[in-house]
Amino acid sequence: MPLKVPTPTVLEGDYSDWAESWTSDFPQGHTIYGQDWMAISDVYLYIGYRDDSANRRFIVLKLEDGSSMFTSTSGQNYLPAMYANDYAHNNFSSMVIGGVSFSVRDRYNVFVLSDKQQFEVWKNGAKVWTSPLASEVDASSSTYEIIGISWNGLYIIALTDVSKLICFKGS
Repeated sequence: MPLKVPTPTVLEGDYSDWAESWTSDFPQGHTIYGQDWMAISDVYLYIGYRDDSANRRFIVLKLEDGSSMFTSTSGQNYLPAMYANDYAHNNFSSMVIGGVSFSVRDRYNVFVLSDKQQFEVWKNGAKVWTSPLASEVDASSSTYEIIGISWNGLYIIALTDVSKLICFKGS
């Protein structure tokens, strides 16, 4: 009996447009930008941040709909960055600090523009999409502070200057 070879997994999709899928208010206490980080798995979005008392905290959301899976409690202080351990290095394909992110095989690259009001998605070295202004997606927002793309290019997650999380889904 011949050995059955599994069908190869498509590592990156074929997207050229992204539309707003969901928005979510970041948990209370997020006030210190620049120390945030994001890790995106197949199903979940992990975000680490410092709260207003300088404790390191994190949240876990479902990528599909933004529903909360876990929010660390205030008063707790966790390790500085989940992505620093070997498990994260081997199991997350999109890790983000600041304004640059890329998919697992580097087919998609996301760059926040210098004024931080928009970001661009590049596919195989050509620009394919420019985001709406942060203020167009959320009237209280002015800038995108952190941006991340999922390993396969399907989801783009943005954190704005007023702690609003915005998810764009590819098509």
